[in-house]
Amino acid sequence: GLTPFWPEPEKYQRAVKRFAGAGFQCATHACGDMGVRYALDAYQLAGAAPGLRHRIEHIETLQASDLPRFAAEGVVASMQTQHMMWLDPGRRCNWTTRMGDARCDRAFPTRSLLESGAVVALGSDWPVARFDPRIGMASAQLRHAPGNGKEPFDDQALSGLEALHGYTVAPAYTISEEHRLGRIKVGYCADLTAYAEDPALCPPEDLPANPCVLTMVDGEVVHRG
Repeated sequence: GLTPFWPEPEKYQRAVKRFAGAGFQCATHACGDMGVRYALDAYQLAGAAPGLRHRIEHIETLQASDLPRFAAEGVVASMQTQHMMWLDPGRRCNWTTRMGDARCDRAFPTRSLLESGAVVALGSDWPVARFDPRIGMASAQLRHAPGNGKEPFDDQALSGLEALHGYTVAPAYTISEEHRLGRIKVGYCADLTAYAEDPALCPPEDLPANPCVLTMVDGEVVHRG
């Protein structure tokens, strides 16, 4: 529905301050530009807390004035580019007609956030969208579902390496585990998946079919393709 879970920003701000003060990392679902601003304001009012990396989930549209706040205030942008697969590039679908042209011009601003210095973590929002990271990495580059030929908001597309970073290094940073997760590196946890073709170089249209040839969990091989 359209009714916010926190219709009164002051109550939400008090809740965030209480949780942050107790040492909880906060994650706020905010799709629209006003909701994103509410979340940014609440995190700012809660004050900085060592080791806490608050994040905002979705960020489907964003006011230009709020763009630099993510990097400046240390808020992680957690985004799900697969959600664009339902959008009409001609702006005739329900989402685009409700948003209007001005907000559509700022839709799913992954590249703008990344270039502003923000940490952009990518995910699926499963079960809303498919959890397969190959599909997610493809949609971050194509700005549409692989195979459907649509290209809404393609000026915000990420490169293959940026999309891979969004699924590995950035999520590890988000949960303050960047010292042991997110990279293939000596001293890091050997939890990894290997594909037949480098996912950072594989053409995005081909990514969903890129075969998995090896999976390791805690250094043990649990799957061979």
